[in-house]
Amino acid sequence: MMNQRRLRIQILSATTLLLALTSLACPTSMFSRGPWYDWEMLRLDVQAMPLLSGQVELRRYIEDGRTFFETTSTARLLGAKVAEARTRSVLNEETGRSESYESVSSRSGRRFVFGETGYSIDKLTTDDDTEAPLDEWLVESSREFTYPEDDHGDPVEVFDYYGMILHLRDLDLDEVGDEAVVHVATADGVVGYRIVVADSREVMREFTDAKDGSTTSPELTELRLRFLPADPDLAPVGFLRMEGETEIWVERRSKTLLQINGRVPNVPGEVRLVLSEMG
Repeated sequence: MMNQRRLRIQILSATTLLLALTSLACPTSMFSRGPWYDWEMLRLDVQAMPLLSGQVELRRYIEDGRTFFETTSTARLLGAKVAEARTRSVLNEETGRSESYESVSSRSGRRFVFGETGYSIDKLTTDDDTEAPLDEWLVESSREFTYPEDDHGDPVEVFDYYGMILHLRDLDLDEVGDEAVVHVATADGVVGYRIVVADSREVMREFTDAKDGSTTSPELTELRLRFLPADPDLAPVGFLRMEGETEIWVERRSKTLLQINGRVPNVPGEVRLVLSEMG
């Protein structure tokens, strides 16, 4: 009897050890992590503002070893479309680093190309079809910028704005008070941002499942992240063209966007974009 009990204990211990070693040896991506990691589409809607409505749709897919991250932002005043913008980020799937970024609004566009030690940016324009590929637009001007260096003299990682959002899940931002610094490519050079975990909460958030149209209200642990320009005097354009500090609520583990609060040029008051659909 004693030998059988000792054998069961040994088997249990060996199994526990094997599971622990397996989890260390295998990357997390090998395991199913659920919809918060595997989503392909998010939609955030402007939350109740007088006269103004709008939405941001984000789509993500993987192709030929690259992550493609595309967004479409639309704003309406009294029901009439007053603004629309599109972006497309291309990132290396293995390293997560930005390779290129394109943004289009009205008849102007920008194209960023990221290299090993710096990035270039082309300002683009068109007199014809704004839906045409950017390769067919006219290059109005071009600039190049070198990446800053870290304490060891190596170039720091630099992302486009949207690549930075996908990069959040790789940062140690899990508890209130945690802080990280990221570097973002802008039209005027690299800008540093401090990201601070300012709050944590348990809530039930309602949204639509894009796959079957059903409504779901899971209980989530959410983190409130403050995005602060490392140099406040620069006051650069922030995420989704917001000004200065931007505040974002994310799902704790995956850092999936749930809500964005900030100020938009020429719009009075704070704008809130809230998750309405995911799939």
